Amino acid sequence: MYLIGAEFTICTDHKALEVIYSPKSKPPARIQRWALRLQQYKFNIIYRKGEGNPADLLSRQPLPVVYTEHCDIAEQYINFIEKNTIPKAMSIESIIAATAVDPEMQSAIESIQSGVWAKHHPFYAVRQELAVTPNSLLLRANKLIIPTRLRNETMTHAHKGHQGIVKTKQALRTKVWWPRIDKDAEEFIKHCHACQSLGHGDPPPPFQQHKLPSKPWDRLHMDFCGPFPTGETLFVVIDSYSKFPEVEIMISTTASAVTNRLDRIFAVHGIPTEIYSDNGPPFASDAVKKFMRNRGINHRLVTRYWPQANGEAESFMKPLGKAVKAAKMEGKDWKEELHGFLLAYRTTPHCTTGVAPSQLLFNREVRTNMPTFVKEGDIDYKILHEQAKINTSEKQSKAQQYTDKRRRARKANIEVGMKVLVKQERKNKFSTVFDPTPLTVTKVNGTKITAARHDLTTTRNVSHFKRFYSKDESADEQECDDSASDVTDDEDNNEQPQDIPRRYPARVRRRPRFLREET
Repeated sequence: MYLIGAEFTICTDHKALEVIYSPKSKPPARIQRWALRLQQYKFNIIYRKGEGNPADLLSRQPLPVVYTEHCDIAEQYINFIEKNTIPKAMSIESIIAATAVDPEMQSAIESIQSGVWAKHHPFYAVRQELAVTPNSLLLRANKLIIPTRLRNETMTHAHKGHQGIVKTKQALRTKVWWPRIDKDAEEFIKHCHACQSLGHGDPPPPFQQHKLPSKPWDRLHMDFCGPFPTGETLFVVIDSYSKFPEVEIMISTTASAVTNRLDRIFAVHGIPTEIYSDNGPPFASDAVKKFMRNRGINHRLVTRYWPQANGEAESFMKPLGKAVKAAKMEGKDWKEELHGFLLAYRTTPHCTTGVAPSQLLFNREVRTNMPTFVKEGDIDYKILHEQAKINTSEKQSKAQQYTDKRRRARKANIEVGMKVLVKQERKNKFSTVFDPTPLTVTKVNGTKITAARHDLTTTRNVSHFKRFYSKDESADEQECDDSASDVTDDEDNNEQPQDIPRRYPARVRRRPRFLREET
């Protein structure tokens, strides 16, 4: 009664009280109740060593006294937390009933009341922050601990609107907690059907490139460029070894027109061993298949909707299209300018091989308008081919490393029998990224996946598929590590995926020196 309303200072030899009662302190619920009992007093706490503290023996070692005064402030605060941390649409009665039949929760309540804890208990790491409400609910600081039976329902409320993993975790952390809450939230969202259909795809597989052929005009790539507004289409055939392109101006792109132009090109350079093309109607027709078969050519159709597999032809389309557009912009005849572009492209050292395509294909210097003093006998074409192979190998290696790092590529984990979702064409604003109806993988051929369901069979590159996780299999696939319960005090501990190396050293946990057993 003498101290109420007056500001005073408390000198104590208990250093921890300085921190506990500081304005920036965030103590657990038990210590908060102590602070609530003293909140009607205005005081400052300073530390003073015991040898300089004039407190007498009775204050240092008081007799045991039964404290019977009932403090309404602390109890009201606990009741406030209990009522305001209940997730919406969940009644306190249901949480009380679920807590009463939860063995894990009842074991924690008994340990709090007795003060005896088993080190393997899931709540052992946060035991100092736990408190029990008058209704036998469990609190961690100012957060309600949800019993096992109601955790899925709680995550459903937090995942309203299908927000991402980070937002859902934040929504959960504001009011509730339980051991392994982060992992449970990640697994819950991972098995959400809507999020799987609307979310991003899996990381792409490592970049794969065609091996360099052993000789020129052995493997070709062909594709169409166009059609242009004038009605013409450019038929492109490019040699994978020398990068030498052949371009034909076509009015019709039928199978017969394609075979006719191929015959003309083969009459100049010879018949190749294999040709790559996309799945366009002319290339996939029976007439082209018969044409290839009669000439002993291995015709390979790349995976649908995966133009990267025909990259030699696709990469040539950029400078080719630029040359045609530039000629049109300057008011010139683009057909005449096309021949000048091809001459310049064929006689300029390629960025991959470091050698002009014409030199690798013809083993001679092609004369252009540019002056030169190099004599024909000065070039050793055997060394030139070897250098081109070395340059190509180095360029491909660097390109693969750069691409895999930029795309964060990793090996796909799709196997035969798995359920997958496939990307679909976006028809309107309501279209999902992936077809919501899952398919079953029937065949895996490298990065080419074939999946089917009763009304659809499709073959795509693995980047077009995404593994589907159903809610029924979530409990079976979740691997529970018994040792994980010992580190439940770290809410921000996000486990690294097994196939991605850590970029920082792992945390080393050691027992404090004063808790170690002396030998």
